[in-house]
Amino acid sequence: MNLCTLGQLKIRLGIAADDTGSDDLLNQIIAGVSGALQGAAGCGRDLAMVTDLVETISAPEPRTSSVWTSARPIVSISEIKEALYGDFDAASALVENEGYQYKASAGELVRIGWWLRGVATIRVTYTAGYVAPGDDAGAGETALPDEIVEAALIQCAFVWQKKDKLGMTAAAAAGGSASGFAPDKLLPGPRETMRGYRRYA
Repeated sequence: MNLCTLGQLKIRLGIAADDTGSDDLLNQIIAGVSGALQGAAGCGRDLAMVTDLVETISAPEPRTSSVWTSARPIVSISEIKEALYGDFDAASALVENEGYQYKASAGELVRIGWWLRGVATIRVTYTAGYVAPGDDAGAGETALPDEIVEAALIQCAFVWQKKDKLGMTAAAAAGGSASGFAPDKLLPGPRETMRGYRRYA
């Protein structure tokens, strides 16, 4: 998922909206930087909203009340089941507010009682992630936080300023690789911002 829009970046760089001469290059920079910010040096996960994720989670310790999904924020939960040895088909689904609750922003699943202890004893089917910049967030959905958009704009502007040194030209952008336009290292500010969004599990 791109973490800022072309329009946002052109405003940041002071490029007129109707000046399209560098659009291909700017789009490549956005794609490359977005990949870098979501890569290992940044948050280490794709932030895009994904539907119908199916994930098994372990509760290895006794009296575990909270576990975390790998994707967040949670938009909705379709089903949660507990079972030993992967026998989820024979298990009954938990009922929200009777068997569990969840904290959407953190991806935290809170059992009313304790989660079934064991490895991969919890299976959750859910929708999670952020709505991309420029798209409208629907009910229960979360727009990409402004601080992430700002981190992307800062990093993109840095790459744009260094484009000559990096050998980047508008003419070459159309046939280039987005990853080729990602900087080797993230700036300290964007890096720290993205690390605040690393997954818990």
